[in-house]
Amino acid sequence: MLIELSPDFTGWDPGGIWRDLKFDAKHKDSFGRIAIVGDRKWEEWGTKVSDPHFRAKMKFFEPLERDAAESWARDERNAA
Repeated sequence: MLIELSPDFTGWDPGGIWRDLKFDAKHKDSFGRIAIVGDRKWEEWGTKVSDPHFRAKMKFFEPLERDAAESWARDERNAA
């Protein structure tokens, strides 16, 4: 899975965040890798803090690394 965070927070609202959290809780064991693409330090920090709470391996990527993030998320050979 690849999650691309909006730099200007467009599309974010309390209802959407709640739906995302419910989806995450229900499907937390459904993905092998989750790549997070964002441009803020707190987003990178949030990815590192969230990683131990999911079976999936999570990794943060800068916006210019989007192609690498997609490749990493698709690579199921190992979880490193």
